[in-house]
Amino acid sequence: MKSFPAQEGAQAAFTLYEDEGEDLGYQRDEFVKTPIICSTLANGYELTVSAREGKGYTVPGPRNLLFRIYSAKAPKEITVKGKKIKQTKPERLEENLENNTETVAWSWDKETGVCSVRIPDKGVDEQLMITFK
Repeated sequence: MKSFPAQEGAQAAFTLYEDEGEDLGYQRDEFVKTPIICSTLANGYELTVSAREGKGYTVPGPRNLLFRIYSAKAPKEITVKGKKIKQTKPERLEENLENNTETVAWSWDKETGVCSVRIPDKGVDEQLMITFK
């Protein structure tokens, strides 16, 4: 998911909507939604992934969420629920993305100005803090 953060003091928000995709279940309210908010602070970004909401549809198995946050500033560190996470090279972040659903990591691509963050999607509230240098 790509995020183009708002100006300082504002938020960029969207809701990830998912359903079966091949039937009319959405007409029977068979779907889930995951609200996501990226708040721009003076010293970085706060990315909030809210708990999945919905009924009648179940996400098919373990998976990861991969966020790409476009920023002019390089991150100093990233925390998930207050715990510092490991930085890795951009090309390594997506390795085994579909099978390894336990790795939490981030990378910075100076050339593109993209901070990528990988977290397991457990369907619960998650709070990420991206702090600038």
